[in-house]
Amino acid sequence: EVKVFFCKYNDPIYVKMEKLDVMVMLANERNVDVVVAELVDYANEVDLEFACKAVSSIGRIALKLEAAADVCVNAILELVEHRADYVLQESVVSMRDVFRKYPGKYEFVIGPLCENLESLAKPEAKEAMIWILGEYPDRIENAGDLLYIPNHWLFR
Repeated sequence: EVKVFFCKYNDPIYVKMEKLDVMVMLANERNVDVVVAELVDYANEVDLEFACKAVSSIGRIALKLEAAADVCVNAILELVEHRADYVLQESVVSMRDVFRKYPGKYEFVIGPLCENLESLAKPEAKEAMIWILGEYPDRIENAGDLLYIPNHWLFR
């Protein structure tokens, strides 16, 4: 039962981080809805490292279980719409990997990912966004301009 590995508020952070990995390993078609819902809750935690790993875990489940990818992508989209910078950054990285595994399938997420581009600060998030801009230029208004301006914030 995967619920045994759900995080408790008083678990030390290192235990919580390990539990996230176990939850990803145990996720399957039967329990994915419950697991993803729990991870969405964790993504709203005050500990940013833990919250970011929760978002990343949702993306990992999408890569692991093709049948659950829709649930995971919709959860990531829901998190992106809350517009927390750290969530957006992890979401961009996770969605890049989802786009690679399922090309052309989740393009509807690109618009919401691009709404707050200037809040991307982590190099990995910027790198992922550059890949998305290059891979889907027809889905992003002014994608070419963003890629060809050397002093653009994306390249700083």
